[in-house]
Amino acid sequence: MSFAVRPGLALAALALALAAPVLAQNAPLPRERPVMGQFTQEQLTALNTANQVYNSIRTMRGEFLQIGPQRDQLTEGVFYIARPGRVRFEYYPPSQLLIVSNGNTLEIRNDATRTVDRYPLQRTPLAPLLATNTDLTAEANIRDVMIEADTVAVVLTRSDDGSWLTLYFDRVTYELRQWVTLDAQGNSITFVIYNLAVNQPVEDRLFEVILPGD
Repeated sequence: MSFAVRPGLALAALALALAAPVLAQNAPLPRERPVMGQFTQEQLTALNTANQVYNSIRTMRGEFLQIGPQRDQLTEGVFYIARPGRVRFEYYPPSQLLIVSNGNTLEIRNDATRTVDRYPLQRTPLAPLLATNTDLTAEANIRDVMIEADTVAVVLTRSDDGSWLTLYFDRVTYELRQWVTLDAQGNSITFVIYNLAVNQPVEDRLFEVILPGD
């Protein structure tokens, strides 16, 4: 099977491929960038705990639920993460998408359309999630900390493209439960993750990207 490579698509298209709009009530709008002293002690404690727990994770695998533009548009699959920089999303049939990053290049492969889209990983909304060390406590990164009954939401910003990344942690265990991206145009996207296994061996071959000339 041959594929057409389209490296020049807008990053908004990448966001739509990676996930679909989250339901509006779960898409908080970050406030103006605060200084750390403006957070309550409860927020600072939650932020530091989330930072410590997340950065203790080097690998993660599990299943995901992708919520489509309409409430009945649901897609599921399995995912693998190996920090820094490597991720793989395998969609269950009938979807024919496969998304892979080798740490430098993120590739979106669509067998249905026989196309492959490629992007530098650092230009995608997933870059902060896959960093060697995601410093949730840095004033340059943090937008907000929202504490609810069951979750702690940490809102980060990326100054280069104006997008926001919100990580949702379990209020008790601080396990990552979902993430939401909000781009500069106001498009909100989400993944809900479950059945997680962390810091377990993940095979390197899962993150191989087929580059031109390979």
